[in-house]
Amino acid sequence: MNKDTTRFRRSRAAALLLAVALPAGAEVEPAEEAAPASRPVNLLEASQLARDTLGGAIIKAELTRHDGRDAYRVRLLDQGRVRDVLVDAATGRMLSPLQAESAE
Repeated sequence: MNKDTTRFRRSRAAALLLAVALPAGAEVEPAEEAAPASRPVNLLEASQLARDTLGGAIIKAELTRHDGRDAYRVRLLDQGRVRDVLVDAATGRMLSPLQAESAE
């Protein structure tokens, strides 16, 4: 099993745990004040940062690649609208809030 496969499986497992551990509307302490980070973050911290910054409920989070770097894609649901957010895994900075075209 190579390094990428192991990382993918861990991020997928973490996303499943996140979905179970954080039901919609759950109150969670911000990941170190949700300030722009300059350190590596994990899936849970990236998800909390996205939710604390933009609001809504986390419906999905996963590790992905963006411009050749690891990033977390966090999908939020807020007032019937779905929003995708990218958070840099190495720095914890939000790369882009992407507006989803369809509401789920």
